[in-house]
Amino acid sequence: MKNKIIMAIILIIAIAIIGCTREDFTGKVINNVICDSCDDIFVDVKTFGAKGDGIADDTIALQKAIDKAITVKGVVVFSEGTYLISKGLKIDFEKIDSNGNSNYDTTKVIRISGNGAVIKAITPIDSVIHLNYAIYVSIDNLVLDANKKANHAFTGFKITGRQAIFEKIILKNAISDGFFVEKGQGSIFNSIVAENNGGAGFHCTDCNAAIIQSSIAKNNKGDGFVIDNKDYFGNMILKEIISEKNKGKGAFFPLNLKGTVVRDSMIRDNEQEGILINGRNIVIENTKVISGSKQAIALGKYSFGNKILNNKLSKLPLDESKENYIRDNEIAD
Repeated sequence: MKNKIIMAIILIIAIAIIGCTREDFTGKVINNVICDSCDDIFVDVKTFGAKGDGIADDTIALQKAIDKAITVKGVVVFSEGTYLISKGLKIDFEKIDSNGNSNYDTTKVIRISGNGAVIKAITPIDSVIHLNYAIYVSIDNLVLDANKKANHAFTGFKITGRQAIFEKIILKNAISDGFFVEKGQGSIFNSIVAENNGGAGFHCTDCNAAIIQSSIAKNNKGDGFVIDNKDYFGNMILKEIISEKNKGKGAFFPLNLKGTVVRDSMIRDNEQEGILINGRNIVIENTKVISGSKQAIALGKYSFGNKILNNKLSKLPLDESKENYIRDNEIAD
């Protein structure tokens, strides 16, 4: 009896350390995935016929896997490979009420675990992946290659809440902005790389309380980061970002934007200004900005109430409005 108890304890510890595998809805065991909860249901894209060989068109198979995962509140699992698509993939949680008003369907949940897979556009489309009214969504470890066919690599409209988490994603080769999100309120974007896109690397509109951290915009034809607003203040946190070698500005904060913070970041070697601020109550602190012949931080004549604190700059900022708080900055080595 004592030996049985000891063996049971050992088994419980082993499961806790190793994780758990689950069968997907077809009964196939999905290995090499550590699940956060043993209630997770894993949906393997190859179960739906996806090849991932860089030859076959996997659009239908991938969309079916996504739709099924939403239905069962599951995890879409990719194997390594290149998955070609001829139509943009969509995650849509929009719910229309009896009065015709749109809202979030909070009963829907999905996670996509990419395992380093590449999803590559092969025909003209708007976006490789588009999210609409998404709240309980998590995407990680994917490469979204617009391949100069898609306007964007990743787009979203009304991505809301701290349950919306996106990390370790590469967005590249878009015709326009690599990343374009409107009303991405409170969502978290971590370790995202936007590179070699035809517009901005990151473009966020009305993304109140959203966070972009440990992310990189590089070699884009537009600005590295554009944070603007239409209906809301658009205030965000950008932490430990890098913006480098973009054809435009390292970061741009247009007129009417209020309250965004850039902290502990690196802006360097962009062809225009390191940071251009036309908005209000923008905070730039503990950031290094190297801008060549252009201004490191440029403050437009309508800027107001901005704080430029404790930064290392290639040139000290010129304040056209004289209404900003600039203190304890120094010339970078």
